[in-house]
Amino acid sequence: MVVAARLRCDAGGVTLPVKAVLFDWRGTLVVTMPVSAWIERALLQTGRDSSLDAVARIEDALAAAVKHPDVQQTWDRVDESAEVHHATYARLFRVAGLDDDLGDALYAIESNPAHNPFADDVPETLKTLKAAGVRVGIVSDIHFDLRPVFVGRLVSDGCGGEVPRGRVCGCTSIPILPGTPTTRVRWR
Repeated sequence: MVVAARLRCDAGGVTLPVKAVLFDWRGTLVVTMPVSAWIERALLQTGRDSSLDAVARIEDALAAAVKHPDVQQTWDRVDESAEVHHATYARLFRVAGLDDDLGDALYAIESNPAHNPFADDVPETLKTLKAAGVRVGIVSDIHFDLRPVFVGRLVSDGCGGEVPRGRVCGCTSIPILPGTPTTRVRWR
């Protein structure tokens, strides 16, 4: 993430001040665990063979399963709600031929924000935005509660002090800096 020193945006030849920034969760604020690491961790948690071959077999099975029509029927809506997310992943694991214990372990890891660490530059970026008076919000379709993550990590890093708000319209909109109101996101 790069935060301009002057916090201005070039909008087609017109320079405008940056008043607010919205960040998405995965791929912007946090680093997603690689699929092979996700599988290896689940295999270890369930006391199974976590060799490279075992991980590769499951990774191949998941890659094939995600293309299956039974999975594809909800894959494009996977982040519509926590319920759809869980049902879609359960279907994925079943089509891939995984047993319930391994599927449950994979889903628990997928749903644990501790396995999505903040990118190195997030605290400094948010501090810079806060110091410049830029409002910041998090808009995400993530299937678990992000509030503890922000309260625990970013507040302790001096990035904000307001307790994030909850889900709105299937998205999570979280003001993480003091004085940044939540904007309701409406799907049309």
